[in-house]
Amino acid sequence: LAAAETALLDALRIDRRLDDVWHLAWTSETLAWVTVDRGRNQRAARILGIASAFWARTGSGLARPWRRYHDAAETDLRWAIGEPQLADEIEAGAQLDHFRALSFMLEDVQTPPAPAVAALRVSPRELEVATLVAEGCGNREIGERLFLSPRTVETHIQHLMDKLAVGSRAEIAAWHTREVAGKPQG
Repeated sequence: LAAAETALLDALRIDRRLDDVWHLAWTSETLAWVTVDRGRNQRAARILGIASAFWARTGSGLARPWRRYHDAAETDLRWAIGEPQLADEIEAGAQLDHFRALSFMLEDVQTPPAPAVAALRVSPRELEVATLVAEGCGNREIGERLFLSPRTVETHIQHLMDKLAVGSRAEIAAWHTREVAGKPQG
């Protein structure tokens, strides 16, 4: 199970770069099953919600031969955490936006994010972009280093400006230096 979980998390890291929603749905679904089998019930329930949102975005659903594994996972979770909490966690997972869903699944559950980052809900990808902005990189260089298009980089920068309530790259760099680089992580 540990090896399966590692492989699925590696697949999600690749999926994050490719942005293939069908593959994200399939990988999320499978990760939920493995997470149930590993006894991480609340987390598994939330990942089932994430998978359901990705399936909805594909316009299809889990193929019939695989549906029994989904149903077995839900049954195990219903027994382990109860129907109300299962429903709440599935709903919470389904409500996460694309980036927060990936961040949740890829997060190291043993290491909480830095308080300043957690309070602002900056995604791990946005934090990577902020770090490179603080290093003085332009959009093209950030894109090359993170395997993103310059337009995607610009979107991340705009999200950072919105979340930080700042109006320039220099202010993102100043925030990063003050709130992230200046504090111990984890």
